[in-house]
Amino acid sequence: MTLREQLDRYKGHGPGFDAARLVLSISILCWHSVVTSYGHAAETKIWNGFFAAPLSALMPMFFALSGFLVMGSFERANGLRGFLGLRALRIVPALSVEILISAFILGSLLTTLPLASYYSDPKFLRYFGSLFGFVNYTLPGVFADNPDPDRVNLSLWTIAPELMCYVYLGLLMALRLKRTGVTISAVVLLVVCLVADAQSGVSRADTGVVFARFLLMSFAFGNLIYLWSEYIPFRWEVLVASVVIGCLFITTPVLIYLSLLCLAYVIVFVGCVPIGVPKPFSTGDYSYGIYLYAYPIQQTYTLFFTEHREFYWNILFCLPATCAVAAISWWFIEKPALSWRKSLYKLPSASTDLTFLQMAVPFVLLAMYGVLLFVTSGLFESGARLRSLLPWAAVCALAVVGFRVMYLRFSGRPKYQESV
Repeated sequence: MTLREQLDRYKGHGPGFDAARLVLSISILCWHSVVTSYGHAAETKIWNGFFAAPLSALMPMFFALSGFLVMGSFERANGLRGFLGLRALRIVPALSVEILISAFILGSLLTTLPLASYYSDPKFLRYFGSLFGFVNYTLPGVFADNPDPDRVNLSLWTIAPELMCYVYLGLLMALRLKRTGVTISAVVLLVVCLVADAQSGVSRADTGVVFARFLLMSFAFGNLIYLWSEYIPFRWEVLVASVVIGCLFITTPVLIYLSLLCLAYVIVFVGCVPIGVPKPFSTGDYSYGIYLYAYPIQQTYTLFFTEHREFYWNILFCLPATCAVAAISWWFIEKPALSWRKSLYKLPSASTDLTFLQMAVPFVLLAMYGVLLFVTSGLFESGARLRSLLPWAAVCALAVVGFRVMYLRFSGRPKYQESV
């Protein structure tokens, strides 16, 4: 049996995806309980110890699962406007509310500065840049004396790579590339080469997948697994081998790319297995809210309960509180926003007869935004050599054009035809 056949048994909806997202988000909350309780020194000690592999695997699996599911949205979307609109409806409403609550309510109540100084501080305005991927973790005078000082919401660091993933798919859609495994596999291979080149010269101790570039890689691998799911086996022995390879090589240079691919298979496999979600978690999709709101709640707990700064007390108090907030966010913010999806699906299909200018404008705008994210967010934080990225960009452009020309030549389909 293949992954596609397993999904078809459940009408295309993976029966374990909800459980996988929920477990990943709660696992990240538990890990952050260590960071917020003990600070950077304890975080570094644990990160370099026995738990390095499972901790390093959490966010890549989150992004790989997202890549698998978003590729389905990519295929169903009628055009670029619909695809980007769907992505915005999923992440922007809850993110906006979290940033507003943190800045105007949490920050106003907990800052050690006079309110006039708080609101006039440049850090206050920069915090809102997180909404567009220009992430800032700090608010003036908030959590300054915590074990993890100043950081209001560490979870925001993934916003930039997540938006880069959407930019990457948006560029493919803007180019009207055929949505097949061959074309996108070529693009992903070039992304791998680019990431490997940026990674060259980085020591083994610095290869932890906290780097955003590896999250982008995991997302791309999730795309590939979706596109080739009708050929990828759904077998337990493959799962076991993938778990072993994924954990063994997650901190090993070069082999980390094989590890990320295996971890992507692991999380998609789990998503295809029928796993029940216990009540009350089964009443909604609370995983995004748990991930998004947990860190400010954990930092607030640490601030007020100084005598109980232990990770287990942190989890015991903050997990129920975060789940309650996530439920409120789902029912009053996220679900109402997602009700607008129907209007996006009803948008007319992209025209099959587009001029060069009509194709170039959205492509250039997306590309400029992607470059801006790249420069301001440190997407390739350590070991990156910006000059070396230019040849890879040229190779990528030539390869994409080449695949496009070959497809048009041998398929006999009209130019710029849109596959819906």
